[in-house]
Amino acid sequence: MIAAVLLAPWAAVYVLASLSYPPAARLSPAVAALALTLPAASWLLAAYSGWPQIRDLDLPQSLFRFTLRGVLTAFLNFMFIMWLGVPYILCAVSMDKQALAPPLLLAADVASATSLALSAAFFYLMTYSPWASSIWGWFVNKLSENGYV
Repeated sequence: MIAAVLLAPWAAVYVLASLSYPPAARLSPAVAALALTLPAASWLLAAYSGWPQIRDLDLPQSLFRFTLRGVLTAFLNFMFIMWLGVPYILCAVSMDKQALAPPLLLAADVASATSLALSAAFFYLMTYSPWASSIWGWFVNKLSENGYV
């Protein structure tokens, strides 16, 4: 809910910007997809990465270290954000290459619909599905192992 409230102005700005630059409208579905996936995905990826909670308890803290799990988490975040930008990129290219505009715009529509459908499915899986309680149970256990109390 908070993510949707915070991201809604961005979607409105992209729609308004599309009045003068049409490819900007292709970023609104990306913002909607972010609102559906960002909260749960960020918490789950943080739990999966295994980074410990850092608190000031006068305890010695280990230095940050790169792990394969941390790099994989960062890579997945990067790829997700890049995927959300694909419809915008395709639409922007279609403005320069008028001969390729119909297939590029179709591909942009398919990419937007796919990202929204997958984000809605992820939201359902994380909140309403029969597997949601076991996923969040794993999440709470993982956080307690990492020192989040």
